[in-house]
Amino acid sequence: MTDVAEIQPMPPDVMRWGSLGAAQGFVIALLLVVCVAALDYVTGYEVRLAILYLLPIALSTWTGGTRAGMVIVAAASLCWVVTFRSTHAYSQEIFFYWEGLVMFAVYILFVWLLARLHVALRRADERFLRVLEELHAGVYVIDHDRGRILYANRRLASMINEDPLSVSAADLEGRFCGAMDAAAAEPGFHLSQPGEARFVSREVRDPVTGSWYLVQAGPVPWNRNRRVSLKVITDISEQKHALSLKQQHRDMLHQSARLAALTEIASTLAHEINQPLMAIASYTDACLRLLARPQADRTEVLAALEKCRRQAIRAGEMISRMRE
Repeated sequence: MTDVAEIQPMPPDVMRWGSLGAAQGFVIALLLVVCVAALDYVTGYEVRLAILYLLPIALSTWTGGTRAGMVIVAAASLCWVVTFRSTHAYSQEIFFYWEGLVMFAVYILFVWLLARLHVALRRADERFLRVLEELHAGVYVIDHDRGRILYANRRLASMINEDPLSVSAADLEGRFCGAMDAAAAEPGFHLSQPGEARFVSREVRDPVTGSWYLVQAGPVPWNRNRRVSLKVITDISEQKHALSLKQQHRDMLHQSARLAALTEIASTLAHEINQPLMAIASYTDACLRLLARPQADRTEVLAALEKCRRQAIRAGEMISRMRE
């Protein structure tokens, strides 16, 4: 297993500003400046291609920053001054300097705005990445078309106890989303339709650790409209354990309530039946004493037996009412 403290998160594609480096972008920008100057010179400045200098200026600014963009602005302005002045004459010198100053100012403003935009986008991505890294839930972004993980935060690394870069997308999906295959027909989870914009949630159990997770998944915009989904995995093992304990406690309360009700019924039944039973015992004793006499009075014996019969019927009626 890899030490979780050593695992570094995978940077998302939005943090990669292109395959060109600063040096490569600067060289290509210089070549473009030379090409534009040559074309402008060859056409005798009839087409006025100076606007095309914005392309190398934008390239160098985006890849190398403000300084690189300013260098390309200086190179473009120098090429324009050298080639344009040698082929065109102004009625007054001030017009030449005015055109050059306006063009230079526009280029400088373009560099400043583009650099600001670049910094703003980078900071927005950094904030986005910082939020994902500070979440207590595991987060990863998967490209379904290419079958690879585009981003995974540190929390996910601690969940699986290894570097997400070393885990294939299929294994990760099978581990945390395998239990959702039955629900895959619902649009949005596995993103069979890129235009779907809903998020769905499922509770799944990790077959490796036995922990319970709440997996939320939905489509997110990415480069070139690829089928990409964001998945947030929250550990709910403690909540599930608490719910289990709560259910057990509820069952115990129900069982205790049933036992209490049964005890109360038994106590009531015993109290109600005890009276006729005591009466029956008393009348039976009286009958025995009457019969023990040498000359028993048959009328008194029959009366005592009749009272015993009534008390027995009363006890039966009590049991019937209690049963109902």
